[in-house]
Amino acid sequence: MTSTLGWLIAANNSAWVKQVQVGTSYAGKPIMGLKMTKGTFGALPQMYLDGGIHAREWLAPATVEYLIGQFVNNATLYASYLNAFEWTFVPVFNPDGYDYSWTTDPNWRKNRQPNTGSACVGTDNCRNAAAGWGGEGNSSSACSDTYHGVAAWSAPEMNSWKTYILTYTKLVAYVNFHSYAELWLDPYGYTAAKPADYNVQQSNGLNVTKAIKAVHGQTYGYGPAYTTIYPASGVPSDWIYDYMHVKLSQAVELRGNSFQPPPSIIIPTGEEIMAGVLKLADDTKNV
Repeated sequence: MTSTLGWLIAANNSAWVKQVQVGTSYAGKPIMGLKMTKGTFGALPQMYLDGGIHAREWLAPATVEYLIGQFVNNATLYASYLNAFEWTFVPVFNPDGYDYSWTTDPNWRKNRQPNTGSACVGTDNCRNAAAGWGGEGNSSSACSDTYHGVAAWSAPEMNSWKTYILTYTKLVAYVNFHSYAELWLDPYGYTAAKPADYNVQQSNGLNVTKAIKAVHGQTYGYGPAYTTIYPASGVPSDWIYDYMHVKLSQAVELRGNSFQPPPSIIIPTGEEIMAGVLKLADDTKNV
């Protein structure tokens, strides 16, 4: 979703949709999103969903854009969710890397921030948050795809995102979309220890993956990231859980078998994830 398209969506639905800038990339690109509610902005429980933190995972931005399209084009159908929550959708967390993956290297994962003393470019934004930063599942090598940066929040995208999301005083759920593995992942990624809200998260994972499967029969696994997929330190969803105390804070791996799947996968993925996201919203009322 370009800034222009986001502006048009907001302009055409100005009573209940706002375009927001949630951060700035290393190259100075705005990280844009849409905030929407049929209630009062700032007064309702907040849902925040983003994609494209890893540049090459093209299905994630497309899925977030699908969700935007559903809410905007079918606002009457989803009125109960728009009345009950304030939603934020950010399709592309990492605009520099995402653009580079389309123009130069489709397998590019990191941002495009230079690294002092190295010819290798980029920090993995999804290893740069303060939650367990520098621990398992990332690298101190600037040439690695999982390079964690020189310090927590050293990536401009992450530092500006942190400042922005801390303004969300009523956040009840966060989802960071990735592809591909078909998993609904809860904290933690940086430790095998179970979080205090493990039972709540497991119940939600079961509910959400059942809702997803009911659409097209696609089976998603669920559980703590560390044991369900692999160790990963410094991920945004863990920081949201630890620092902002949001019990339902997840990283979601979408379906497929490629970082650049065929366009035909976008709609069925969007349909099943829409069902999962609505169930997630339902579950926030019980935690």
